[in-house]
Formats: sequence, structure tokens, C-alpha cells
Amino acid sequence: MYYINTSENVSESDLEMYCDECKNDEIRETTSGFVCADCGIVLEHPKMEYHSPYEENKVQYAPLGTTQIGLRYERRSHTNPRKLSLLQKLQNRKKYEEVMDIAAKKTISTISSHLELPGKLYQLYFMKYKEIRENLTKGTKFRSPEKLVPVVIYYCTKYRNIFIDINRLLDISILEKKEFDNFRLRLVEYWPEYMERNRKKYILNRIFELSEVKGFELDFYKHSQQLLKKLWEGIKYSKDDVIAGLIASIITLCQYKDKISINAICKFMNIRMSTVQAQVKRNIFERSRIPGFKTLVKSADILKKIVKRLGILSTAKIESEEIYVLEALEKRGIQPGNDQEGNTYEDEDLAKKPHFQEIALLSHKISEIELNPNKSELDSYSYQFIIRDTDTQKPICISLKIPIEKKRCKDFSDKDMTDYKINILDLNSKGPPAI
Repeated sequence: MYYINTSENVSESDLEMYCDECKNDEIRETTSGFVCADCGIVLEHPKMEYHSPYEENKVQYAPLGTTQIGLRYERRSHTNPRKLSLLQKLQNRKKYEEVMDIAAKKTISTISSHLELPGKLYQLYFMKYKEIRENLTKGTKFRSPEKLVPVVIYYCTKYRNIFIDINRLLDISILEKKEFDNFRLRLVEYWPEYMERNRKKYILNRIFELSEVKGFELDFYKHSQQLLKKLWEGIKYSKDDVIAGLIASIITLCQYKDKISINAICKFMNIRMSTVQAQVKRNIFERSRIPGFKTLVKSADILKKIVKRLGILSTAKIESEEIYVLEALEKRGIQPGNDQEGNTYEDEDLAKKPHFQEIALLSHKISEIELNPNKSELDSYSYQFIIRDTDTQKPICISLKIPIEKKRCKDFSDKDMTDYKINILDLNSKGPPAI
């Protein structure tokens, strides 16, 4: 049995049915089911079919409420489409500031996803955007979210001591470099807290990133931290990335020249090598009135001596004999800067001898050793070096004598060693040497 043109709001008795065998449309409903009046066959499995009116237009069966305006096709087929179009405009109408906020959020999401910025800074960007935009005069071009948001993102990220690549930022946004620099000077008026940020922390973070990428030791970061503290007053008016590149380049020229080039450091910091060279010449050589500067690489030896005079490289690598003696002195409770009897070697006393005048400025400096050509008389080694107190910066001369072969210091006699009360360490005994 077939159901033709069925609908949900009609009963089965109202349907037009016919028999499957004789095609008779006289069907009677009995207690056993639907029975054909002609052949008497009981139709137990009726077949149902629904003919959809594809030729007709789509009809919205659910009635629209007072606040609904329907789909676009329904509004066009309505008897009064102009009224529904007006209702649509009224429904989509928003305040101008709400539209600008939506555009700002969209721009923040786009830039953050491209630069892979932390998601927790999203609200900080938006709140700072709202705060600065309210202070800007109406009619200025920087009230546009497309131009204000990139500036806010850059400085909010730097305020949190997080690195952000300005070149990639400008490529993503419609803001030009000249416009970016012009608005940067006006930012201080609307955000005075930015000038009080911890710049040293950002600079050290950049140097630490460089040491992690290039695989440097922890001494690279420590020496950079010490050098930044020494030179801060003279270089604090430069840009953060320039200062980071300057400090990293100086430490590299002094200790890590074979591991990385200065050009690679400048590329990592997004600065030019000529900028670093000008900073070294102006803030170190000219400020200290030190002659002999040629180029950054050619003047590396002079620069290394200057850094050592500042006491930066006092923790450099030293020979194993020196390490052993320093550990022995610490175990014996001897403070650097004093001898066995408690006498202190002042800089004026050390300056009396030419050899002391040279090595007193450098810590852990091993003096030159001259071997006795007579091998039969050699029974010990003699070493001499300087240690410096980290608090008072006073040097002390220490002599080490190893009873294997006999050696004498080149620039000292027995009388000189007696006058300056140089300690002799006996390494024949077990354990730490007896002083």
C-alpha cells in the first residue's frame, strides 16, 4: 500500500491508498488492518512516499516572532521587503567605539598569532590600547586600530622584558617605520611608566638568549652582567638591542673570538656592526682617553686589557696548579689580600717593583718561568701568581714551589721574595699543602 502526498497534520484514514496486487483504490480499514475491497488481501506492510514540492519556493513553516526578520531570501519574498531591510539595519547598528574595539581585538589576535606572543598578554594589549586611545585627540591617524595596536603591542611586550622583532611587526601591520618612530616619542606622554621599566633585565635576557642559542658557558652571561654594570652610566642612552650587542661583542672579543663572529651577534640583535664599533670607540676609548683604536676587531687586544683593568675577567680559566692552591688557601682560612702573618699588600707597595706594576692589575697572572739548564740541579718548580680580593680589590702575590725540579722566577731574586714575604707551599705532604 502506498501513501501519496502525506503530511504530518492528516490521519491515515484521509490518505489516498491503493492495493499492490489489483491496484484498486477501494481500501477498507478493519480490525485486521487495511483490506482491499476487490481481492480481499490484507495489506500488512504499507509503503509510504512523500512528494516534496521542488518546483515551489521555500516556505518558512515556523512563524517569525516580533524580533525576527528572517533570512535574506525570505525578506525579499515578503510583501513589505523595505520594512524588513530597515529592521536589519537597526538590528546591526552599533556604536562607533564598539566597532573600533572589535577591529582592535581582531588586529591584536592577528599580530599575536604571527609573532607567537604569549596569550596571557592579550588583555594587557587591549586595555593599554583603550587607555591610550582615550587620551588621543579625535581626528588623529593614530586613533585607528590598524596603526595604534602595533605600537602598543611592541612597547607592552618590551615592558614585560620579552623580545619582539620590530621588522616582522612592521611587515604584518600597515604601519610604516617613519610613523612608528614618530609616535614613539609621543608615547611617553600617555605611558610614563614605560620609561621606568627595568631595561637591564631586558638587555640581560637578550644576552642570555644569545648564550643559549650559541651554546656558551655561564661565564659569558656573568661577565656580561659585570660589564653592563661597569659601563651602564655611559651607554644607558642607547637602544636596548644596541647595548646588548655592545656588551656581547666585547665579551666575545675577549674570550670567545673563535666560537662566534661579531657579525653573527649583530644579526642576532638586529643591529649593524658599524653601530657597535662606533659605541666602542665613543664610550670606551674616547671617554677613557685611550689611544690606538683602529677597528673593532683590530683593537681587540687593547679592548681585552681595558676589560681586565675593570676586573671583569678575574674569573677566567686558569691553570690547574692555581686552582689547587686557591682551594688550599680557602681550606686554611686565609683571606685573599693578606699573607700568612696578616700583612696586607697595598697597591703602592706592589707598584715599587716593575714586575708587580704590570701584574698587579691582572688577577691569576702566572709569571714567566725560566728553567735551569743544568738538569742535575733541578729539584723543584716555582710558580708565582696574583689573587685579588673581590671586596677590597687588593692583590696579593703567592709563590708555589713544587719539589720535582728546581725553577726560579725570572724577575725575582731570593732577597725580593724574602722582602715581600711570599708564601712557600709544600706539596710533598698529604692532603692540602701546609702553609
